[in-house]
Parts: sequence; C-alpha cells; structure tokens
Amino acid sequence: MLQYTIRKLLAAIPIVFAITIIVFTILHMTPGDPIRILIGFGVGGYAGGDVDDSMIEVLRAKWGLDQPLHIQYVKWLGNIVRGDMGNSIRFRSPVWPLIKARLLPTILLALVGYGIAILLAFPLGVISALRQNSIVDYFSTGFSLFGLSMPVFWLGLMLILLFSVRWGLLPTSGMNGWKTFVMPGFVLGFSLAGGLTRMIRSSLLEVLRQDYVNTARAKGLAERIVIVKHAFRNAAIPVVTIFGLNLAYILSGSVLIETVFAWPGLGRLVFQSLGNRDYPVVQAIVLLGAVVVIFANLTTDLVYGFIDPRIRYE
Repeated sequence: MLQYTIRKLLAAIPIVFAITIIVFTILHMTPGDPIRILIGFGVGGYAGGDVDDSMIEVLRAKWGLDQPLHIQYVKWLGNIVRGDMGNSIRFRSPVWPLIKARLLPTILLALVGYGIAILLAFPLGVISALRQNSIVDYFSTGFSLFGLSMPVFWLGLMLILLFSVRWGLLPTSGMNGWKTFVMPGFVLGFSLAGGLTRMIRSSLLEVLRQDYVNTARAKGLAERIVIVKHAFRNAAIPVVTIFGLNLAYILSGSVLIETVFAWPGLGRLVFQSLGNRDYPVVQAIVLLGAVVVIFANLTTDLVYGFIDPRIRYE
C-alpha cells in the first residue's frame, strides 16, 4: 500500500502543475486591471483623481504585473515551492494569513453540511431500498431529484426570507453562535443529500439481489444482520466515492452559499478576490483546493481496501 500511495502522490504532481498553469493563464486573461481596482478602493492612500498613468505603471511594476505572463508564472511558482503564496493586492497583506483565517469557518460549515446530509440521506436511502416501489421509495426518489436540481442560492434566499425576514428566528449572515450555522448548513447538507440518497438506494438495491445475501437469509440470519453485516458493507464503496467527490463540490458550491449568507469562509474570499482581480489570493485558494481534492481521492482509494478486503494495491 505504501508503494501505491507514493505512486499516486507522484502522479498528482503533474496534475497540480497543469492546474496552476490553467488557472494562472485564465485569471490573467480576464478583463480588468487590479491596480485600477486597487486605486478605486482608495487602498494605500491612493485616490483615483490623484493617480495618473505614470503612477499606475509604477504600481504595476511594484506588483510585477508589467512583466510577461510566463515570467510572472515562473516567479509565482517558485515562491509557492518555497512556501510563499505572495501578497494580496487588495488587502496588501500576505495571502496565507488571509486563507488561514477563512479556513476554519469553511471546514465547520462543511462538517455541519456533511452531518445534515448523512442524517437525511442514509435513512431515506436504506428504507427506500428495502421497501422498493413503496410510498417511502417514491418520497425518497422525489427528495433526491429535488435536492439535485434545486439551486443552492435560491434555496438560501428562500430560507432567509422565511426564517429571518418574516419570522425573525435565525440571523441572516455571519458566524456568531450556533444559530448562524442552521441555514447555510442545511442548504449545503440538503444539496449533498440528494445525490447521496440516490447512490445509497441504487447501490443497496444491487447488493440485495446478490446470491450471498440470499444465502445469508437462507441460513436464518436476522434481517438486521443481513443488511448491516453483509449487504451494506459491500454497498458502501460507491457511497464512499460520492463522499470523496463531494469535497470538490463543497469547495465550489460553498462560494454561492457563503456569498448568500455572508459567511466568512474561503468561498466568499474567492468571490471577493475575483471581483477585485486579486490574482495571488485566487491562485492560492484554487491551488489549495486542488491539493485537497487530490488527497481526498487518494484517501478514498485507500479506504476501499478496508471496506472490501478483496481489493489489493500493487
């Protein structure tokens, strides 16, 4: 398993390298001048009317934006290798402290969303598989389709309209106390639960038709033991895959959720930085997200071997 892990990590290096090239190129090709945006905010004592074109060129040279694109990329990549993510153009401070301050809120929101998704998806998926074509099964199917098709920003706005504006039960934004986790956590968990419910149902249905499950029942084992010990464990591999893939969804979908609820996480920071053309911040967060997703997929592959002993890594 150690050799397999090392090979996977080595194979991930060119993937991360390709991601950095794509993101760096696309960001620097998008319209908008970060220096003019910086001046528009009046950051660093500069005001739009007091800065002429020569001063703009000086500021652009200060941030290295006057150099050719490939030279900017090589310098940025060299700094990343040394552990330096650069300085934010908008906030005029190192990038890593900005990311570090926003990382914990995103992780906490992801944990709450995962918890809600598990509480919703597992009972519905298992019961609908055991009672196929029943009312519960139809309800589960409708729930999963609704969760998959519902835009998270629309659901978030509807929850704010009902629970905050009309009823005044929950705060609309920020992270201050457990109540602020309820609506964004539910929106994230609800969107995750749709696909997870569908996967649990279909995977468990396929396993329940296998001969070894019928053999276990023929031996007189209790239905609970047959489901938990024999069926569900073998049906867990596709479910684990979904969990690993959902990490990428959380990193991308949280942009909308954190923006709607003004959540102080990485998603909102990405949204703000894109609007400000704050290249160093966006590049660092995308790079961090790519590394997290790669490690999540590797962890998922390793978990397969613990779930199913027949899987061997060579």
